[in-house]
Amino acid sequence: KGKIIVTGNTGLDNLITLKNKSYYSNIVLITIHRRENISILSEWFNVINEIAKSHKDVDFIFPIHANPEILKFKKILKNVKVVNHLSHEKLISYLVKSKLVITDSGGIQEEAAYLNKKVIVCRKTTERPEGIKSRHLFLCNKPNNLKKMTSRLIKDYKVKNGCPYGDGKSSKRIVHYLKKNKFI
Repeated sequence: KGKIIVTGNTGLDNLITLKNKSYYSNIVLITIHRRENISILSEWFNVINEIAKSHKDVDFIFPIHANPEILKFKKILKNVKVVNHLSHEKLISYLVKSKLVITDSGGIQEEAAYLNKKVIVCRKTTERPEGIKSRHLFLCNKPNNLKKMTSRLIKDYKVKNGCPYGDGKSSKRIVHYLKKNKFI
């Protein structure tokens, strides 16, 4: 009745068993697929390939989207391990061990933040500004800025702040509230 109860993201509740298993290895996970980036996809891919070439000690893993408009640029990524689209479970297994994430995806921004990963968001804006304030998310509004940003964050990859999107206990809060107020 006009009251807002902040509970967190229930999607993160699925990751609660992985929270303490998350660690940093020499993996950078990449996902780029949004329509707003399709017209400049070759630019993003060229810069990503350059970055991977200059960081040979890091595995750049890119589960590529099956969209033909994205696949046609796959050949640019010569220094990146390109894999076919992954199940959510397999994608999360890479996320758990990633040092850094480069993405234009929305959901992965919150999942990465929950697992204490820094994320370079390849967009002009994000619907998740809390992650910018908490220093989990870093906006990269054009491909030319990605190389410098990645080089900095690959060295400064540890997250020092708590996740702004929840703590993995959102469902419990919702049920508690509903029971307390006799909705169930």
